Amino acid sequence: MTIYYGPAGWHIGVGQPNGTVKVEPELYASLLGKPVEPDENGQPRVPLAHRREAVWLSIRAERDRRTATGAKAGDHWFHTDADNRIRQLGLYTVAITGGTVPSVHWKTMAGVLLPLTNQLALDVFAAVAALDAQLFTYAEVLHAQSDASTNPESIDIMAGWPQNYEESIA
Repeated sequence: MTIYYGPAGWHIGVGQPNGTVKVEPELYASLLGKPVEPDENGQPRVPLAHRREAVWLSIRAERDRRTATGAKAGDHWFHTDADNRIRQLGLYTVAITGGTVPSVHWKTMAGVLLPLTNQLALDVFAAVAALDAQLFTYAEVLHAQSDASTNPESIDIMAGWPQNYEESIA
């Protein structure tokens, strides 16, 4: 069985209809269920706007993943998952309202226990806020590159991000 694509869409069977091009089964399988348009050679491909949107979704997913991969404050890396962000916000609130944070130790991502101080709470909160700003800014840089590209899939969306904890110890 042979697969063809042309102005009328897909044709599967024997005999090539006029105005169609032969399509490899792997390409056909990769395009199933997706909108398609012909490229300059008549081969089917996902339209540029859809490909750009897919790249943007991948960029956002990487940005969001990196929000939970640690922030560096001073010489130490601190957890940035959702639960720790809530704790950090609480400690930050205590510190900026003139209260005193609890007299406990705060564990870094490397397992080091640091005495918790108002200054440390402020520093960690500032580091996380800076990380978020860097991640969102870089995601927008990649988004702009994708929107300007006729081949958005060629953009390396994994390179150039701010370093995270795992990368710092690799």
